[in-house]
Amino acid sequence: MEKRSILFLVQLPPPVHGAALRNEFLAKSILLHNSFDIKVMRLDFAKSVKDVGAFSILKLMKMIGFSVRLFFKLLAKKPNLIYYNFAMRGIALYRDWFFVRIAKLFGVPLVLHLRTQGVKEQVAKSSLKLKLFKSALSSTTIVCLSEYLATDIETVYQEQPEIVANGIDMVVTDEAIHNKKENSVPVFLFLSNLTRSKGIFEFIDALKILHDKGLECRGKVTGPEYDVKISYLEQYIIDSGLEGIVEITGPVYGDDKFQKFLDSDVFVFPTWFEAFPGVVLEAMQSGLPVISTMEGAIPEIVDNGNTGFLVVQKDVESLAEKMEILAKDRGLRDKLGAAGRIKFKELYTSATFEQEMKKVFESALIAR
Repeated sequence: MEKRSILFLVQLPPPVHGAALRNEFLAKSILLHNSFDIKVMRLDFAKSVKDVGAFSILKLMKMIGFSVRLFFKLLAKKPNLIYYNFAMRGIALYRDWFFVRIAKLFGVPLVLHLRTQGVKEQVAKSSLKLKLFKSALSSTTIVCLSEYLATDIETVYQEQPEIVANGIDMVVTDEAIHNKKENSVPVFLFLSNLTRSKGIFEFIDALKILHDKGLECRGKVTGPEYDVKISYLEQYIIDSGLEGIVEITGPVYGDDKFQKFLDSDVFVFPTWFEAFPGVVLEAMQSGLPVISTMEGAIPEIVDNGNTGFLVVQKDVESLAEKMEILAKDRGLRDKLGAAGRIKFKELYTSATFEQEMKKVFESALIAR
């Protein structure tokens, strides 16, 4: 029997970011290729992570070119389904609305994957965006990353969205966890793009509170520059009296990144705005307790008190308090980290993600 065709309209690395990595995984999935005839049209608008979401004339020209190619591709042969990551903010929202309208013009069913949040807030302020979202999302299959994030689209999508949590490859073995080196003092890890909204300064300020109390611990900051320069961070660390206490190591990828987790004792991610951070899954896979914020899907990923702790965004005192608890109690660190790894294995592997997306595609092909 001839396989049903799915056209992927997706961003792929580079630049490297969570959505692009998930897209790449699905586009290369043997399970999906064995089940469907998958073709890929790559969205290639951004040169770097900083460039994602920014407007430029070059991007506009690329968008026009992509629209023309998409139109003629659908004119020549319509796929049975289109899979697309629909942007929900900024200029990209208008771009994606236009691409969706092209697909709907040809009557092609759509699976729209929503990987961020902010719809409810935007439509409350703009009747235009209310109309745009309703027009784009109607009569499509919507995939949300969590139950909480699904509530964000209640005002613009009347059907029941599919809930599929992101998943990542199992890289860290049980043996690697067992053979993990014990640090002489607790090591707290911050690993993300170096941007204020990820809570990098809250992390350093919390470490200063612990240091001023005389509590022995270390901090590691790992990630590429974004809106915060490494040179600025280095001076901030010196001014905070943390020279020699906090180490900046720059960006790491692949096995080197997971080694950073294994060399640490607690992962701290005091982000201000988030949907479904893959870095938290990486920390859980590595057997680390996670201290993060009550933002986006994080409260569904991190079980407060069982796999880590949750604090309010920008609350440095509470952050320091939770870090102090874990700094003083190795047994609790091990307990929470082990529970997080179990939860990761049960819910957040790439194999689970792959199987769930296959079900979504099969359901969408039947329903539409």
